[in-house]
Amino acid sequence: MAVCLNDTGTDPPMLTAALSYAARGWHVFPAHKSGEKKSHKSAEKTPSGLPWGMSVDAEEIGRDFARFRGCNVAIVTGEVSGLFVLECDTKIGHDVDGAASLAQWEEANDELPPTLMAISPTGSVHRYFKHPGPGIKVWSSSNILGPGVDCKGDGGMVIAPPSVRPDKPDKPGGVYCWLNEGHPIADAPQALLDIVCNRSSKGPSEVPTPREGPKSDHEWSVSNRYGEWSRGASSGRWRLFNNKLLQMLPVWFPLLYSPDGARPYQTGYQTGYRVTSKWLGRDLQEDLSALPDGIYDFGLEKGFTPIDLVMARMQVDFTKAVAWLSGTTGIVVDEDDGIGEDDEDSEGGSDDDDDDAVDDKGDASRDNRWSNAEERDANEAPVANKLPVIQITPRISVLTSAAETMLINAKVPFYQRGGELVRPIIRTVKAAHGHLTKTAQLRAITPIYMRDTICRHSIWKRYDKRANKWNRATPPLNVAETLLARDGIWAFPEIAGVIATPTMRPDGTLLTKQGYDPTTRLLLIEPPKMPPIPDSPTRQDALEALALLTDLIRESPFVDGVAKSVALSGLITPVVRAAFPVAPLHASSAPVAGTGKSFLWDLAAAISSGQRRIPVIAASNDEETEKRLVGVMLSGQPLISIDNLNGELKGDFLCQAVEQHFLDIRPLGRSVIARIETGGVTIFASGNNISIVGDLCRRTIKSRLNAKMENPQLRQYEGDPISKILEDRGRYIAACLTICRAYIVAGRPSLAPRLASFQGWSDTVRSALIWLGEDDPVKSMESQRAEDPQRVALSDVVRAWSQIIGIGFERRVTLAHAAAKAAERDYGDLRHPKFHAALLAAMSMIKGGNSYGSNIDMTTLGRWFKMNKERIVDGHCLMNQSNEKGVATWWVEAA
Repeated sequence: MAVCLNDTGTDPPMLTAALSYAARGWHVFPAHKSGEKKSHKSAEKTPSGLPWGMSVDAEEIGRDFARFRGCNVAIVTGEVSGLFVLECDTKIGHDVDGAASLAQWEEANDELPPTLMAISPTGSVHRYFKHPGPGIKVWSSSNILGPGVDCKGDGGMVIAPPSVRPDKPDKPGGVYCWLNEGHPIADAPQALLDIVCNRSSKGPSEVPTPREGPKSDHEWSVSNRYGEWSRGASSGRWRLFNNKLLQMLPVWFPLLYSPDGARPYQTGYQTGYRVTSKWLGRDLQEDLSALPDGIYDFGLEKGFTPIDLVMARMQVDFTKAVAWLSGTTGIVVDEDDGIGEDDEDSEGGSDDDDDDAVDDKGDASRDNRWSNAEERDANEAPVANKLPVIQITPRISVLTSAAETMLINAKVPFYQRGGELVRPIIRTVKAAHGHLTKTAQLRAITPIYMRDTICRHSIWKRYDKRANKWNRATPPLNVAETLLARDGIWAFPEIAGVIATPTMRPDGTLLTKQGYDPTTRLLLIEPPKMPPIPDSPTRQDALEALALLTDLIRESPFVDGVAKSVALSGLITPVVRAAFPVAPLHASSAPVAGTGKSFLWDLAAAISSGQRRIPVIAASNDEETEKRLVGVMLSGQPLISIDNLNGELKGDFLCQAVEQHFLDIRPLGRSVIARIETGGVTIFASGNNISIVGDLCRRTIKSRLNAKMENPQLRQYEGDPISKILEDRGRYIAACLTICRAYIVAGRPSLAPRLASFQGWSDTVRSALIWLGEDDPVKSMESQRAEDPQRVALSDVVRAWSQIIGIGFERRVTLAHAAAKAAERDYGDLRHPKFHAALLAAMSMIKGGNSYGSNIDMTTLGRWFKMNKERIVDGHCLMNQSNEKGVATWWVEAA
């Protein structure tokens, strides 16, 4: 939803960030760029009437950031945004060590889980946690866990990336940045909630006394056994780590074993704890080899060490190490973590022979990791029991080809689309009417994710000259980068999109098996169970299926049978979308809100995806709407819904997106043109009294509803169609497929005249509905053309020209003469007010609105005449020809 408003002088990154935060339900406002935590809107009566002037409305946010040029972006914390923030200040600029206070608190309590984090220019770290829920107060307070650890909760706010702090004598300037952008926001541990929810907001908090020992008998026995061994170790390095090991063992040990002491699943055990001892240095090798056999009962293998030692040696955060090694979070360890560091040279080799890797075998079984996550991988490839081995050599090209071949052989779901490699994900996003929904999307693969996947599906080794053997190693990062840069020569399959419902192929056969389909280039993930569909369904089968769909919309107040037929097409088209290259835009319109126009497309989304639709809010101009559509189309979503339209639906990009099977687009922030396939996309629109404008008229079918009530939102409905669908979605999918399949099997009888550009849809969906006794949905285009503002403007000009100037070549005049004729006055009043008004209305079609007052701008008028040359309306058209002096003359000609 990134929007650029350079013509207003607004800083695009701030507005882009604000809109993305608002899309997640976080209330935002424009903050002062002086570094002070103040809102530009706090001192005035805001449209929303909310503190700080906060908002989640895209249009209001756009106006705010256009008005307050050069502002920062701030997020309001608390229940209103569903989050609170724990901030650790630093000595730089704050003269307090919040990190030390937090570490002391964590030693006495539970470690904080990995979560979304940002960092300020002074180094203060902001940890984002989920708000515990309605009715529970989360205080905004300073020093809540100790000096320098503040909580931003109800009534609070936090400056968010990419805000900028100016340099000051006492504080350094810089940019607020995400440390792990995209990471899910975690639930706060109970120990933290007990403090931030129940304490008063006055005065500093005291750090709780550390607990004396493990809570359970099981933990006591583990601690004692490990303590007896560690106290006997002779190495000074071991003694340095004794206290930390004993304190953290109750946290570390349950990750290896269940409470009854049984070993967990083999994949999790292998994934989490095979950490090579070389990370601790060669001088510890003898100590490690001399460990008693009893230590391996705790989940370690010969030659490997506890993660606590890795943490201490590499000086990385213990929570991060536990989370990554246990495979319970999405943290990826790269060079910046200090673990598995690989200093590659330009040839793909390494200057560091002491570099080894984690065995990521089995990491694909990360179910717990995604149980409550906002995003998870989809259609993951299982990790093989025996992983292929790749030996690192200086030839980066050979290594890259080997990695690509390995990923393809492992059936890793990587695909190419629009000039980049993508992977399927299931993402939780905001849907219509404030609901959350899960949607299948495509996500671009980053170098870090690529290397992480390579690690999980292969073993890499580097030759150690000193030891004269091949040692385990981390794949060089430039292998992943080189593979991602091989646009045009990838061996990965091309993908058109991801779908969550079975569909129909162009030949009429059904795609019902999960996975990638080479024919349609669609990826079907997690389809629902469906009743069997006959190979040759009859017309009676199709009628029964149609009755099932009709029951879903029986309470919708359609103005006529054509409107109902458009709605039925909207339910069927997304399901069978792969059977034809393009489909018309389906629009729904009503006089007032609350009539149920958006609900129609909620039903379509529930059938085709199993979730509520994700609306794209229409912007105030075509350019902004286009940018929002580009982002959604790049994600590969099968259903796009443009919502909250008021007035006109138009735009060249929208015309192309509806009609073109392949679309050339420029992703936001990139200077390249990406070509994407639209073969799995159906576009919907809804709004109050929509007027379809220009060329979009022949690309749109519209369903009109009218409850004939002043407050239609007060209507009482008998049924709950959404619940019906979600309870047995496969039944409704089968109904859509049965209708079209039965028509094809019957030989497509009574085939309707083909609709230009949409022949496949016309032959499969439109004609099937007519065959079953429904009205022709294409008839809705006739009323749209009559209401088209561009057609109306042309009709008014032609009619007025014919009356004032005349018809025929001999009546040709210059536009200047015509404008002068329209502006003639008698005693101050226009002699030809209708002609004058028609020319003004024509100019408004170019730039919108009546920005010219009563003055006719010849340049704008000339552009409009050229755009409408030879277009027939009411049996007449505008024609032009240059005279002997090279001046264009115009006339109205009967067609």
